[in-house]
Amino acid sequence: MNFEIANRLAARRRNAGLSQEALADKIGVSRQAVSKWERSESSPDTDNLIALAALYNVSLDKLLYSDVAKDCTPDVSEEVEAEVIEEEATNNSQAHADGNASDSVHVSWDGVHVIDNKGAQVHVSWKDGVQVSDGKNGENVQVNANGVTINGKHFDSWKDVHYYYHPTSVDGLTSEEKRKSAVARAWLSFPFPLVVIVCYLIWGIAANGWGVGLFLFFLVPLYYMIGGALRTKKIMPFLCGVYPLAATAWFCYMAFILNAPHPAWGIFLTIPLVEVLIIWAAKHFKREQAQ
Repeated sequence: MNFEIANRLAARRRNAGLSQEALADKIGVSRQAVSKWERSESSPDTDNLIALAALYNVSLDKLLYSDVAKDCTPDVSEEVEAEVIEEEATNNSQAHADGNASDSVHVSWDGVHVIDNKGAQVHVSWKDGVQVSDGKNGENVQVNANGVTINGKHFDSWKDVHYYYHPTSVDGLTSEEKRKSAVARAWLSFPFPLVVIVCYLIWGIAANGWGVGLFLFFLVPLYYMIGGALRTKKIMPFLCGVYPLAATAWFCYMAFILNAPHPAWGIFLTIPLVEVLIIWAAKHFKREQAQ
């Protein structure tokens, strides 16, 4: 929402003699939501726009695109006057700049927010890092201390982004990194599930091991977890995945081979504990490395 519309919403509220809190109570939203509308940090949804238009007894077009009549005498209460003073004091710590009718730049202690006339946005802040959104195509990129997020998919680094979108390119990597990348690609491209199926058929036909042979299929997710660890060079995701897999395989062996599902099911109760311990150990190791 551009600043002209935001200013009109604020002007109509003041003209109606309402504080932000009073308006919020009337339409069933929070005071912070009203404040963000009037600072052009967010836009009211359709239901709230209809509620505002009904409250001010104007059409939606007039609400959004017509200024409050200059000859109207606003009924401003002391509470609203105090709020205006507070808003003006806040504005002293903010800067606004408008280009085209729907271009806007908002600078405050929260960061810098830029919106162009095509709906594309750039937001820079200490808390969220850098966020870039293409209003036309819906593309969204966020970069912060935790890594890079592109259209909801998270990457730990730009190198991972480059590898994901250009898996055959290893430019800029050291010879050791190139070798590990080649090994990871070869590992993940190998038709391991087909090998498991062939082995299962051979075991079943040769030794009548159709039942026990089913445990071979637990090797398929294990194989790809190892490949993922080779590609990302991160052991914690591998350990977090391999323990539940091993626990499930052990339970199936106890239940279906040894006919002892009880108390074998108790193995599943250990999974949350082991996962917490793995994450704690990884964070502890990372802190030790940082020091």
